[in-house]
Amino acid sequence: MNMAVISGNPIYISVLHSIHDNIHRYYDQFLAIENHELRDNYQDLCEIIQAVENGQADLARKLARNHVLRFSRYMGMRTEEDKGERIKVED
Repeated sequence: MNMAVISGNPIYISVLHSIHDNIHRYYDQFLAIENHELRDNYQDLCEIIQAVENGQADLARKLARNHVLRFSRYMGMRTEEDKGERIKVED
């Protein structure tokens, strides 16, 4: 949330509060949280923080966007795997 506060944008702060308050219920459903995912998450966040600390706003934006896209793909892969398992069970 500190990143949102730093932005000074009340809409961004509100959106991130909503995401932060609700995302935990989706972890088990959409993220396998395998070692590579945890490592990717940590690395992404470290790089974003470093860019912000260095005043590299454009880089921080790019890194944050790439982080969201990567984890959206992870969630999509998990959803597809779950669909495949349900189909197998029904057969």
